[in-house]
Amino acid sequence: MSSILVFISNLKIRTKMLLGYVTAFIFLLIIVSLILYPVMRRAIEANVESELSNTTKTILSMVKTSADASIKNYLRAIAEKNRDIVSHYYQQSQKGILTEQKAKEEAGKALLSQTIGKTGYIFVWNVKNAPKSIDLAVHPKIQGEDVAYVDFVQKGAQIKNGYMEYNWKNPGEEKAREKAMYLAYFKPWNWVIAASSYRKEFMDLINVDYFRDSILSIRFGKTGYPYILDSKGNVIVHPALTGNVYDVRDSSGRQFVQEMCKEKNGKIIYTWRNPDEKEFRKKLVIFNYIPEFDWIVASSSYLEEFYEPLNYIRNIIVAIFVVSLVLLFLLTFGYSSYIVKNLNRLIHGFRTGSTGDLTVRIIKTSKDEFGSLSEYFNNFMEKLNASNQLLRREINERRRSEANYRSVIENIQDVFYRSDTQGNLVMASPSFLSLLGYDSLDDCLGRPIGEAYYYNPEERTEFIRQIKDTGSVANYELTLKRRDGTSVTVETNSHFYLDDTGNIAGIEGTFRDITERKRAEEERGMLENRLIQAQKMEAIGTLAGGI
Repeated sequence: MSSILVFISNLKIRTKMLLGYVTAFIFLLIIVSLILYPVMRRAIEANVESELSNTTKTILSMVKTSADASIKNYLRAIAEKNRDIVSHYYQQSQKGILTEQKAKEEAGKALLSQTIGKTGYIFVWNVKNAPKSIDLAVHPKIQGEDVAYVDFVQKGAQIKNGYMEYNWKNPGEEKAREKAMYLAYFKPWNWVIAASSYRKEFMDLINVDYFRDSILSIRFGKTGYPYILDSKGNVIVHPALTGNVYDVRDSSGRQFVQEMCKEKNGKIIYTWRNPDEKEFRKKLVIFNYIPEFDWIVASSSYLEEFYEPLNYIRNIIVAIFVVSLVLLFLLTFGYSSYIVKNLNRLIHGFRTGSTGDLTVRIIKTSKDEFGSLSEYFNNFMEKLNASNQLLRREINERRRSEANYRSVIENIQDVFYRSDTQGNLVMASPSFLSLLGYDSLDDCLGRPIGEAYYYNPEERTEFIRQIKDTGSVANYELTLKRRDGTSVTVETNSHFYLDDTGNIAGIEGTFRDITERKRAEEERGMLENRLIQAQKMEAIGTLAGGI
């Protein structure tokens, strides 16, 4: 691995750029393809499944709507026909052939003699005293009972004519069942005639031919289609099959119809071949169940058809890859040649400058970044040349100043010192050695002044306090400690000094040995005291002699 990296690092820039760009492009394209292709595949699958699912729901709605329309029309015809029967008996009572009571009894018998489906029947509400009281004028089981407490009865008594759906439980039944009815109002007797039937029996009322063509006209892709089976595998609607397909298998032997009949709702993929086709193809089916009719509504599409756009996109990606690779190679070669050419000019300029020739300049050939870089290089070399000359002058001046400074420091009689913020001695003039009796400055530097050189700690504390308060002290007397433990009295001028950033770096100043002066002052003081005492004694003697 290391040998490969060394090999790559030794390649020319043009080769590195070409290799890097092509590698990065291929890698990026592979990553994009690995991400984009599955995403698009999932999007297409989701779109197809959504389309199939929505179509299945549409077919369910279509079937239910058709069934509701069929039931509604069927029940309406029965209700209105029975209103005509009631009207017939009413006419007989009006002619005096029958009494009104007898006419109502005969009409009730005629209505109860009919059935709708298997268990559906006709009943009548008397809405004369509605909404307080609504009696069942005609009913097969609870005739005469007041049912005004029932919500749908109140609603029916209000509308009198029209279609209604509700739940109903007859006496002796365990739970209510879904029911539909159509109402027809016979005003002379205040009768609302209802033709009712349970929804489970609606199957007998549906005519599949009403919606067969509409369902078969739906297509998914080129050859996908919807179909309807019941839970026993009987074909209700299919473009090519009839009869029972419960035991049909796909090319792998899978009994997919049985699975659909058991699951009733869901998604399944199987292989299928229509009678006019030669090969089996994979098929995706979304199916849902209509419990009222025991129907399974399915929407199907062949996988190869809804993956066709994905194959088209894959071919486009391959074509784009090839074209982009060629363009990338040509562009990289051209740009790398231009870059290398300008870099070589800069390298030549720096190589010449590194030999000490600061007069070298690069000719500006363009206004791009390399042109700006050439201009900056020339400005840099001009400033470097000027700075070089200025620096040489400053070095010579500093050397002279340093020599003068060193001469002053080495020959000054007073001691110059400098300490840092921690109180350590960081600089001292050679006269520091003779003042405190040391042999070498190396023995003195780096030591804390307070512990090593001050004789009286309290005196030093007061000295530091005054500097902190005022920033400096002048002609301040201190007692320093010599190496042999003896003391020396000095007079100091000291102050804070700053570093390059403007912060306090420590204390610097001078020490002047005033030990002899202090001793002379003390001796002079003693002589003056003696002279004063002698003068006092002489005055006393003169005074005594006078006495």
